[in-house]
Amino acid sequence: MGSPLRFDGRVVLVTGAGAGLGRAYALAFAERGALVVAIDLKSGSGKVYQGPAKGAADTTIILSDEDFMEVVLGKLDPQKAFFSGRLKARGNIMLSQKLQMILKDYAKL
Repeated sequence: MGSPLRFDGRVVLVTGAGAGLGRAYALAFAERGALVVAIDLKSGSGKVYQGPAKGAADTTIILSDEDFMEVVLGKLDPQKAFFSGRLKARGNIMLSQKLQMILKDYAKL
């Protein structure tokens, strides 16, 4: 058998990384060299930190890598992406409205 797949130099944002499969994936990516990033929107304006989520996810947001980068860069409105089906949200969708504000503060591209 070959060596395990590596993700050195890659950034991985795993949704639902607080528990279950999401946490298992976050830990597996980290073991294989990826920088795992979690966004915690539970209090205040939220925070971004390295590593798996520290608790269970209240909201899960699913979108493609390309659409995520467009949201980060301000080229895609998350609400329009949601209504067009490009972005899917589960759980407390009111918390998902904080995402754009969080990304503006932390995305230094």
